[in-house]
Order: sequence, then C-alpha cells, then structure tokens
Amino acid sequence: MADRRVPLASIPSPPASGLYLGPLDVHVYGLMHVVGIALASWITIRRWEAAAGNRALVSSGWSWLVSCAVLVMTPAANWAARP
Repeated sequence: MADRRVPLASIPSPPASGLYLGPLDVHVYGLMHVVGIALASWITIRRWEAAAGNRALVSSGWSWLVSCAVLVMTPAANWAARP
C-alpha cells in the first residue's frame, strides 16, 4: 500500500506577481520590503526619541543600512549584465 501524504492546507500562488507601471515592474514582495523598512524606521525613531535620543542619528543610520542592504542583496549577475 502506497503512502500518500496530502497537505491539510495550502496557499496557492497569486496569478500576478506585481504591477506594471510603464517601464517599471513593481513586485508585491518589493512593496512589502518598503513597508517593512518604513515601519521599522518609524518604530525605531519613536523609541529612540522616547529615550531622549537624536532623530537625525537614527535617520542617518537607516539610510546607510538600507543602501548597503540593497547593494549586498542584489545578485552579482544583475550588476554584471548592465553596461
């Protein structure tokens, strides 16, 4: 007798992965990254100010952090393919 395992539940993949705005292809997961970064930044700034910290310091740190993360997470093949 064959052992068949059937998942109890599954989430199907959506039919579209993003929006096409002219020459730009905006993916939903990219939008969620932006929302997550904005929310984390807002929470961090709020907590830092509550602890009598300087808002400019946190904003500067976030700009460096996001810039470096974009460079590190972009596959090298994408950079090499661009002229």
